[in-house]
Amino acid sequence: MELTIKDKSYRVGRMDARRQFHVVRRLTPLLSGLTDLAALKSDPLAALGPIAETIAAMKDQDADYIIDACLAVTERQQAAGGWAKVMQHGSLMFEDLDMADMLRLAGACLQENLGGFFDALPQPSPPGRSK
Repeated sequence: MELTIKDKSYRVGRMDARRQFHVVRRLTPLLSGLTDLAALKSDPLAALGPIAETIAAMKDQDADYIIDACLAVTERQQAAGGWAKVMQHGSLMFEDLDMADMLRLAGACLQENLGGFFDALPQPSPPGRSK
């Protein structure tokens, strides 16, 4: 997946399956707070409170693990045309990345790497229907 943020091109790579598992494991508290997906789709702003509370309660180590795992497989295109890793050895390689950029990159990476996992989960039955 490629995306552009502030006129910079980024390429999101794939995490190995084991890393994906550990990221999902750390995201579980956030996901369990999103039990009413129908309400989330109809009123996304209503979900911000519970999401913010869950993120605030997340351990720093878990948040760092998720962000680091995402940025470790993300690259930025260089002026000469090559690609450079956004994060190496636990350090951001570009000083111009701000928090919003970092979160957008992490979000794109989660979508790219975990989208199939969430699509494969059983969907809740509509009201009045049982499976």
